[in-house]
Amino acid sequence: MYQSFWWFCMPPTKQRRAQGIESRRRLIEATAELLGDGGYSAMSVDGIAKRAGVVKSALYWHFGSKRGLLLAALEHHIDTWTDEVARSVAEESHPYGRLEAFLRYIRDVIVARPFSRRLIFSLLMERAHADEDIRALIARMFRELRQALVDGFALAVPVTPQLEGFCDRLVCELDGLFLGFQADPDVARLDANLAHLQRWIPRRLATEVLGA
Repeated sequence: MYQSFWWFCMPPTKQRRAQGIESRRRLIEATAELLGDGGYSAMSVDGIAKRAGVVKSALYWHFGSKRGLLLAALEHHIDTWTDEVARSVAEESHPYGRLEAFLRYIRDVIVARPFSRRLIFSLLMERAHADEDIRALIARMFRELRQALVDGFALAVPVTPQLEGFCDRLVCELDGLFLGFQADPDVARLDANLAHLQRWIPRRLATEVLGA
């Protein structure tokens, strides 16, 4: 009751601003959900507005077009994803503790939140070849993910082109695990592969990066 009364008493401009922020958030979230569930083909203006619980005119007001919304949703998703990755890497002070925390995070994404990666892959396959902005945003995400790994390992080994190349290949391996799990969702197999990576990565760092 108190919250409803306070909302009623808000100045009209402040109320409209709050409503606008909320409708923008809903549209971005609805777009990400539809992309993760069914890919770009599932993204109609009517469907987005219905999922978000807003009128279609709100989409055009905030984003100008369906493509404008798509780019905003993709950028928001990438910013959220890279921020989460960076936080997971920074949780531990020891480099291999960081590795363990990062792999736990990756497991959570693969098993519990696969839509977040399906969103990226669906756009990459369906739209990136024809849309330079989408391609550039996804390329930025891969660069930032690689950099988060470089920063995590930099406590143990020097930052060199060899380390950057190693982290680039590691990103590809992790995405391979994601795709494999989508085809065959065997949690035990995924856990075994992640445990193998956790044991194997220090050895590969020593040989590929340090030349030991």
